[in-house]
Amino acid sequence: MLESAYNDTMDKTLIVLLGPTAVGKTKYSLLLAKKLKTEIVIADSRQVYKHLDIGTAKPTKEELKAVKHHLIDIVGPDEKFNLAIYQNMAFKAIKDIFKNSNYAIMVGGTGLYIDAVCKAYDLPEHEDTSVIKERLLKELQSHGLSHLYEQLLEKDPKSAEKIHHNDRIRIVRALEVLEASNKPISSFKTISPHPLNCQIIKIGFTLDREKLYDRINFRVNSMIKEGLLKECNELLSLGLKKNITEKGIIGYNEIFDYLDNKLTLVEATELLKKNTRNYAKRQLTWFRRDKTINWIDLDKYKNDEEILKNMLVAAGL
Repeated sequence: MLESAYNDTMDKTLIVLLGPTAVGKTKYSLLLAKKLKTEIVIADSRQVYKHLDIGTAKPTKEELKAVKHHLIDIVGPDEKFNLAIYQNMAFKAIKDIFKNSNYAIMVGGTGLYIDAVCKAYDLPEHEDTSVIKERLLKELQSHGLSHLYEQLLEKDPKSAEKIHHNDRIRIVRALEVLEASNKPISSFKTISPHPLNCQIIKIGFTLDREKLYDRINFRVNSMIKEGLLKECNELLSLGLKKNITEKGIIGYNEIFDYLDNKLTLVEATELLKKNTRNYAKRQLTWFRRDKTINWIDLDKYKNDEEILKNMLVAAGL
């Protein structure tokens, strides 16, 4: 049965396509955007950064030409960026799309970004919190992730329940927000009425786990062939290694360790595959909590045409 966040009498619809990394979100978002003659808003915490192309599996130049994309390559890895900034930019991009279309498509695998928009979190626009974050990262390095997670359990147990104990980025972010605002991130209320005033439909893609892992392994091998090492060397020459390392962006720290002679290329590649598989697990854990997602099991369909038809049905079209 179709599930939506809003009354279906609203004339504008945001269709959110989500799922684990490598499941095929980019391909299906392009198919749907072309069918509906609309544009795409990216909900990916890695693809917002300039210079990080191969390692974040950004859409190709041809794909970006075929359909207009928003919130991709919008900030440098060394620039201030946070959830509140993303949310404000996403609201604006979606409203701009609605000026010319009844539909907008959001696609990505960053659950927090998707929730910030769909649930309209009332997020404070903090001043630069880089000093706080730097201190937390030093604590992480000296005392370990379990030390930070214990702090979160003590100070914000509601958030800790929703964050995996190995999710370094979200643990640090939750503690950062807590210290900057003196409010736990779990206490943020939603904006009412919703700024978008539209119907929101979420469609999730799932795939047999072994097939998904095969896709992840294939993608990582392709990234190496397509020039991920060269991309990392260019990032080093731009002096961006520290910024990327602090953000813990999968796809780069592993290769940096190879370039620093800490790992062989085979070891770095296998570690990257493992880290990406673990990331996919965390994504699925996050999304499975959301009962408003209409899931499409890709194993059940013979071809992309059938999948597109099912997406349209899920969107009530």
